[in-house]
Amino acid sequence: MKQFVFEIREAVAITEELRTVQDHLRKTPASSILVSIYSGFPDREDNEKIVSLIAKELPDAQIVGTTCGGEIHRGHLTPQSFLVIVTTFSDTKAIVKQYRIKPGEEDRYGEEIRALIDNTPDVKSAQLLVDCWEIRSKDFLSAVNRCSPAVKIFGAVPYAHDVKDTMYVFSGNSLSSGTDITAVVILYAGRDFHIMTDYCIGWKPMGVPMTVTKAKGKLLYEINGEPALSVYDKYLKIPNDEHFYDNAFEFPFLRFVNDTYMLRMPFFCLEDGSISLVAPVEEGDTLYLSYGDVSTILSEVYEARGRIERFHPEYIRLYDCATRKNFWDNRIDSEISPFQNVTDTCGCFTGGEILRVNGEIIHFNATLVIVGMREGAPKSEDLLKMQTNDRKEEVGAAQTSMVRRMANFINVAMQELVESNEQLHILATTDELTGLLNRRELGDSISASYDAGHSYSLIMADIDDFKKINDTLGHATGDTLLVEVADVIKDVLSRYPDARAGRWGGEEFMIYLPGYSLGDAGHVAEQLRSALESYMAKKEHPLTISLGVADSKLYADMKSVYHDVDRALYEAKKAGKNRVVTAKS
Repeated sequence: MKQFVFEIREAVAITEELRTVQDHLRKTPASSILVSIYSGFPDREDNEKIVSLIAKELPDAQIVGTTCGGEIHRGHLTPQSFLVIVTTFSDTKAIVKQYRIKPGEEDRYGEEIRALIDNTPDVKSAQLLVDCWEIRSKDFLSAVNRCSPAVKIFGAVPYAHDVKDTMYVFSGNSLSSGTDITAVVILYAGRDFHIMTDYCIGWKPMGVPMTVTKAKGKLLYEINGEPALSVYDKYLKIPNDEHFYDNAFEFPFLRFVNDTYMLRMPFFCLEDGSISLVAPVEEGDTLYLSYGDVSTILSEVYEARGRIERFHPEYIRLYDCATRKNFWDNRIDSEISPFQNVTDTCGCFTGGEILRVNGEIIHFNATLVIVGMREGAPKSEDLLKMQTNDRKEEVGAAQTSMVRRMANFINVAMQELVESNEQLHILATTDELTGLLNRRELGDSISASYDAGHSYSLIMADIDDFKKINDTLGHATGDTLLVEVADVIKDVLSRYPDARAGRWGGEEFMIYLPGYSLGDAGHVAEQLRSALESYMAKKEHPLTISLGVADSKLYADMKSVYHDVDRALYEAKKAGKNRVVTAKS
């Protein structure tokens, strides 16, 4: 495997540059030739010209490309250019396919690519260049993700130096034929091909978790039931004006799904307070506001560099989000140059990054994706090579900045507040002795069900002869027995996830069964009675309970339900205790 990299400003210059590749191929035949073009120029004619020139000089090469927001050569951001990377393989096959996908066809073509991957012998990796601006990336990537989990998936979304310019991917003759393609797939297949993928985010969550309550694709309407803009306006004083992106991009949303954090960058805000994001979210997602801190980002970069170094790649590709380039401004080399100390590092700045993480192909945003490749085992000199020349930078990266300390203070304080509120909620809604719901909380649930017009049944239980127990054995023993009865109730109701139980007062308990018929509720009541009788059989102070059952469907108002469940309990006591009586309207 050998890589040639050419950084040129004029398309015609590529002809002369390719002479070195041709000389190499005459001496060392290749199993496959892959040409990757990261173009800083959006004009289609310019890109068509460089593709045709390369195809003329290297007729056996597979050619792929994308427009981008910046080009990376030898670990540095270059001036605007065509970055042409020619990779010749010794044993690996590079297989390229292009697709024109229309909205609504994402799952179909994703499945087609899945089949291509699974039916290619010795495939190790699939690279995706996908115009996610035009299609629903989630549907497409979910379909591709059904391929073998052993295959490494990575890729990029096109971008441009100027956000107003055209962004697109291309392959082979797609430009000359006038075909607008949406996706290019490059398969790397070979028994001796090895690849490692990694990524860095570096932004950290701050504040409390929030829930997406309304969203569609990349459009985020509501968070916690409020317009999405309110989060920025309330916590960061960022209004919806012409400077919204400039003020908000340092504080993107951090989405947490499947044990993976992923950033969601706000692109612009609409008049109704909804926010257009660069990548999609879903209703029910957990989001945090996040902050970017130089020392935190660099710490993650150096950790990732250490991991990729231990892989001993021959070459490294970086796919770095253009948002990070904006964040760093003229210091962007700080996060890309460390990888050049491992091996030759090239790549581009993207409009989104694609990577399979924890078994799922994710459309990332504001993320640095790192890809290491090699053919064969590591070379002996690579095994001995150690990087020490940037130790000073690593120490600097590990230092904790004031911003990081402030954010940590806010997060810890907010977590303590959340925990305090949770404890207060428990105290306000549960019975301190038994751990069951208190009467007010259970009553509110019953009232809400009645107000919504939903049917339910109630079971009212009372410990038989409890006053005698208290008078004879004392209140401490009585409290212990109350807890034991509550534990039996919890155990039985664990089989009925919709059921809720509460201590209604003294030795009385109420069980709320939403949607249960009178017969089903009577069955639950008998289980409670029988379970307690069995539990108490061998106790020193055995006790029993009597239970009444009523169904809301039999009554015109909630007060009547309470009245008749209490009357049914009275009838159970009157009939000899330790029994279930069902109310009749």
